[in-house]
Amino acid sequence: MGEIQAAFTGRAGSVPELKTASSGAVWAAFSVAIGSGDDATWVRVSVFGDLARDLSERLEKGDKVYCEGALRLSTWTDREGRERHGLQLAAHHVTRMGPKANKPKRAGFPPGQGYDRPAGTDARPVRTRAHEDTIPF
Repeated sequence: MGEIQAAFTGRAGSVPELKTASSGAVWAAFSVAIGSGDDATWVRVSVFGDLARDLSERLEKGDKVYCEGALRLSTWTDREGRERHGLQLAAHHVTRMGPKANKPKRAGFPPGQGYDRPAGTDARPVRTRAHEDTIPF
């Protein structure tokens, strides 16, 4: 089955949380709201390697972002044992388009500067036995 490639803009709903799998692979995930209010569609965005490191240091909640990558609908079980469903994007490109309105600019991450996944980096999630190291898709 082929991948669904997607590109969208939205607002970061959370700060990327940098994690290291037991294999040593580095990844981060954050949520993005496409639209606003009750009509917003939420997508969980996962990034890997240098892209994960860069975004975890510079992206803040509310920043406008442009994301590209492989999109899929995922099902997982949350910590309370409930089955959950959601959209997930394994991103190979993320660009910070600007800060949240009325927010001072941060140095070191100019708007419009994108970060591509380094060549040869596998965009697939790392699956391990430890719950903390598993991306649910």
